[in-house]
Amino acid sequence: MARIRTIKPEFWEDEKIGALSHGARLLFLCCLNLSDDEGLLRWNAFYLASNAFTYDEIKIETIEKWMRELVDNELIYVYQAGKVKQQIGYIINFHKHQRIDKPQPGKFPPPNYRDSRVKDMIYKRDKGICKLCGNPISEPPKDAPYLEESSRKRMMSCDHIKPRSKGGSDYFSNLQASHLYCNQCKSAKYGEEQIDNENDTCALNNSDNNSDVNSKNHSKNHSTEEKEEEKEDKKESPNGDKKEAVASSPAFSNPDFLKFNDWLKRKAPFCSNPKNFSSQITEAEFLKLKEKYTGKQIADIIEQIENRKDLRKRYTNLYRTVLNWAKKEYGS
Repeated sequence: MARIRTIKPEFWEDEKIGALSHGARLLFLCCLNLSDDEGLLRWNAFYLASNAFTYDEIKIETIEKWMRELVDNELIYVYQAGKVKQQIGYIINFHKHQRIDKPQPGKFPPPNYRDSRVKDMIYKRDKGICKLCGNPISEPPKDAPYLEESSRKRMMSCDHIKPRSKGGSDYFSNLQASHLYCNQCKSAKYGEEQIDNENDTCALNNSDNNSDVNSKNHSKNHSTEEKEEEKEDKKESPNGDKKEAVASSPAFSNPDFLKFNDWLKRKAPFCSNPKNFSSQITEAEFLKLKEKYTGKQIADIIEQIENRKDLRKRYTNLYRTVLNWAKKEYGS
C-alpha cells in the first residue's frame, strides 16, 4: 500500500538526483511512496512499472535501465532475503529525509548485517564516521588513540543503535557505522556479548565481497540431507578409528588455526566438545575450508550447527559436517 512521504526542497538540488534521467527520477519518487516504514520495497521491474507508470506503455527493459541508474548512483541498495530470495530495495538515507510518526514493522526480512556489502553501504551512508565516538573509522577511536592501524579493533563494525538484547532489530534504521573497539565498549556497558560475530572470529575473518547471504533455512530438506551426511561420516573413518580432538594436539604451526580453536571453544562449546564431535577439525582440514569459503561463511555454518539441537547429535565428524552444510549453503 502506497504511503504519504515528504519531498524536501533540497531534493531538486541534490547532485545525485540531477545525474538521473527524467524517468529514473520519477521512479525514485514512486519508490518513496511504495516503500514501507523501514525504507524497503519490492525490487521488481513489473511491480514498479504497474505502480509508477500505470497509464504509460513503457518497456520493461526501460524500467530495468532506470532501476540500474538508481542503484549505480547509490540511491538504492539491493539485497536478497526470504525463502525465495526475493529482491528487496532499500532507499539509502530514507530515515534522514523521512519522519515517521507511528512507524509500522517492516514488511520484508532485514539484511544480513554481517555481510561485507551491507557494511560497505553503511560505511558510505554514514560518511565513514564512527557514530559512537565521532572519529573517522580510518582513524583511532577517540578513547583509544594508542591503537595501531593494524589492530582489528579499528575495523569497521555494524553497531545496533538499540541493542538486540533490548529488542533492537537488524533493519538498516537500527544499524550504524562504528569502530569495533567502540562497539565492544558499548556491548560491555550493556553487559552483553559482542554482537558483531564476524569481527570476533579473528582467524575466520577474511576480506570478501561476496553477495548477500541472508537465509539460514537449513531446516528444510534435511530429512534426506542428514542421511547423506551420516554416510559421509562413515566414509571418513571406515575402520572406525576416530581422530583425536584438536584440543589434545600438542602444537600447531598456523596461528590462524590457534585463533580458530579459541573462537570455537567460546562460540560453539557443543561443537568443540570431543564428546559430541569425536572427530574435530584438524589444521589441514581448517586450511582446506579456508581455501573454499570465507571466514564469515565458516563461522555462520558452525553457529547454525551449534544451534540446531535437533540435528547436531546425528554427526560425529565436525569437518565433514561443516563442509557438507557449506556446500549446500554456498556451493562447492
